[in-house]
Amino acid sequence: LVITKVGNTYKANYKLTNLPDGIFVLTSAWIKLPYDPATSTHGLGMYGCDTSHSSACIFGNPGKVTITNSQGVENINFISWSDTLNRIY
Repeated sequence: LVITKVGNTYKANYKLTNLPDGIFVLTSAWIKLPYDPATSTHGLGMYGCDTSHSSACIFGNPGKVTITNSQGVENINFISWSDTLNRIY
């Protein structure tokens, strides 16, 4: 990701490629290496969820993206923390 500051907000664009058809949940995470399943993954954002009220989305019904006929979906925006101390999972 290339992160840029616009006003008081940091933004980045992303593109996921070569996904099979299906329904996906998009999330942003920081993964610390070497990987330890108990402590390495820091979920920082999730499509369809407000990071301030994350537990309802994670354990409830997060937003989903459907890929059909290998066609992508554009302009999927979601809020993500950048500080691992604010992780949502």
